[in-house]
Parts: sequence; C-alpha cells; structure tokens
Amino acid sequence: MINVVDTASRMHAAAAPAIGAPPASPAAERPARSARFEAAVEEICRRYGSDVYYVFRRPENWVRRKLGQPYYSVGASVTMGLTGVVARLGLALIATAVAGDWVRVNWLGWVIVLAFYAFVDSVARLAMPPLDEPARPGFKAMVNDAMALLPTLTHESDAVDLAAFARKWMRLSTAVLSGALVTVTTLGCAWLLMPDALTQIAAGTLVLIALLLFDFGAVTATPTAWVVMSREARYDHDLFWASPADSPEVGRALSTQIGFAWATGLWMTFYMILTIVLVSWRSPLVLPIAAGFTGFGYVTVILTTFGIRGSIRKIVRRARERQLAPLRHRIAAFDPRTVDPATDESARLRGLLDLYTRIRESPVTISASHTVLHTAAGLLVPTVMFLISVSGEVYAERLLNAILP
Repeated sequence: MINVVDTASRMHAAAAPAIGAPPASPAAERPARSARFEAAVEEICRRYGSDVYYVFRRPENWVRRKLGQPYYSVGASVTMGLTGVVARLGLALIATAVAGDWVRVNWLGWVIVLAFYAFVDSVARLAMPPLDEPARPGFKAMVNDAMALLPTLTHESDAVDLAAFARKWMRLSTAVLSGALVTVTTLGCAWLLMPDALTQIAAGTLVLIALLLFDFGAVTATPTAWVVMSREARYDHDLFWASPADSPEVGRALSTQIGFAWATGLWMTFYMILTIVLVSWRSPLVLPIAAGFTGFGYVTVILTTFGIRGSIRKIVRRARERQLAPLRHRIAAFDPRTVDPATDESARLRGLLDLYTRIRESPVTISASHTVLHTAAGLLVPTVMFLISVSGEVYAERLLNAILP
C-alpha cells in the first residue's frame, strides 16, 4: 500500500515542488502545447473579440471588399461608416414613406442617431475586426487578458471541445436572437402600457428606436462570455501549485471581466440618451424604453459579472483539489502511531501537513463584496441617467415654478 502511494507521489512531483523549495512559476509547470491546442485557444479568442455580433457589419464589409479597400485604412473607415448610415437611413425613409407621416419626423434626432452610428461603425471596427482579419495589438492584448485562463487548460481535448462550443454560441444568430428579445420585449411593453404614445411617433423614428434596442441587445446585452466561461469551468486547468487563485491568469481574467460592468453601463447610457433624443423628453415612452435598456443592462451585467466570478471560483477549486489529492495520499501513507517524532520521517510528515494546510486555506477568488462594489460603480452612470430620464421633467417643472413668479 505504501509503495503504491509513493509511486503516485513521485508521478505528481512535477506539480508539487519539494518541501522548502521556492515556488515554481506557473508557466514552468505546464506541458508543451500542441498546434491543435494553440489553434483552439486562438479560435476562441478571435471569436470573443470579433465583430460577429454586429448585424450591419456584414453589408459594410461586403461593400468594402467590392471596393478593394484594406480593412485597416481610412478609406475602409469612411466606406463602412457611410454604408451603415445609408442602410439605417434607407429603412427609416421607407417606413416613413409607407406610413406617409413626414410631418412628424424628428429630423434633428435622426441626424444625431445616424452620426452616432457613423462614428461607431468607423471607429469600433478597429477594436472588433472580422474573423478573417488580424486584431490590432492593443485590442488583442485586452482579449488575451479576458481569455487568460484558456492557455492553462490541462487537456487538448478540452480546448477543442470548448472551441466547438464557442463556435455554436459566439455567432450572429445568437446576437440576432438576443437583439430581437430586447426589441420585442421593450416595444411590446410600451405598446401594452401606452399604445397611443407609439402612434404619435413617425414610423421612421420608430424604426431607428427599434434599431437602437436591437443593437443594444445584440452587442451589449448578450451573455455569451458568461456561457462560454461556465462551460470552461468544467475542465481542469494548470494553475499555481500553492495557491491557484494567485495565478496571474486568474487576476487578469477577473480584472478584465469586472471592467465589463463599466463598458456595459456606458453603452447603456449612450443608447438611452439617443432614444430619448428620438422620442423627445416629454414623451410617455421615455419610461418604458428607459426601463427596457436599464432592466436588460442590469440583468446582463449582474449575470455576466457574478457568473464569470462563480466560474473562476469553480476553476480555482478544481485546480486546488487536484493539488490536494496527491498530498492526501502521501499523508495517508504515514501512520502517526508508528512515526518517531525524532526521525526525518516525522519532519517530512509535518512538511506535508503544512503544505496541505497552506493549499487548502488559499483563497478561491476575490470577495463577493469587491465584485458588488465594482459592479455597482459600473452601473452608477446609467442608473443616474434612468432616474433623470423618468423624473427629470417633473423636477424641472417644479424648479421653474419655484423660481418664476
């Protein structure tokens, strides 16, 4: 029995250094990765940081390719920005012509929204390239930080399986479903609560509002990152032997994902402001539409932030258990009743017990309060904007009545 355990302990020697030896770097503990493993990790990162969620990016890239323009060029920026504006403007004009309500068109609001789309389509393409275009170094480094745990997967088969899973989730159809859900739910609730208010808006303006809601749902309010990370939590990872939570990859992944709340909050605010510009501040539609943006944004941020944190906790616990299992076998090989306290065998047992305790008591991840604080801070701006949008008119009237005689 003791010989079997000792054999297992020697097989695990690469994962747990000798007692008293300095901790090895996490990278030194990992086996060489095959080309297939690296290709799977690269595919997941490329999909995570690509433009697969942007519906209008397909026709924009089609026009750019027809004109023979390189993706990272000024000409491509102008072409893609104009193509997106023309497509959205065309839909709004067709809807307005069919309804024949040109008088009610909020032309200034149209200009502001289309200018926003032109800027986003021209500039955001630098951060979210197509799958067949290389990412810029700065953005690629940010994506690698968000996906930092992928290269630590233990088995090649797990990386390949996760790449296939990401291929099913990180695609345009998922984004379309998410965008349609946000659009139909928000406008449906607005129609049920106040149908007369919708009829007072020009058909073209309503199309632009629907596009804002759709893009918000497709690009911002889609929890694909959390879904893929939940799948990744099922697999083994090679993390720092003494404290998996202290692995640099864990810190990089957590810090990047916490920033997701800030980004979502800012985009939620932009879309909300643009919608209010289209419907006007005094419209009763401000409340249901602002509630739709805020509600879906809150759900996405909370689910994604805490879901990813929970997945990382599972990954760390799984790695910690892999470190503790062979130590338990080595400790079980000693019989405390027969170990002489004065011998070297007793010193080895004490060292094993100390190491076991150190690994077992190592942290799992950042505290829940830390995550709540960052999430709340990221959602502060859209929360303030929501309160202003639904109650600003009332308080403004009160203020004017108090000031003016």
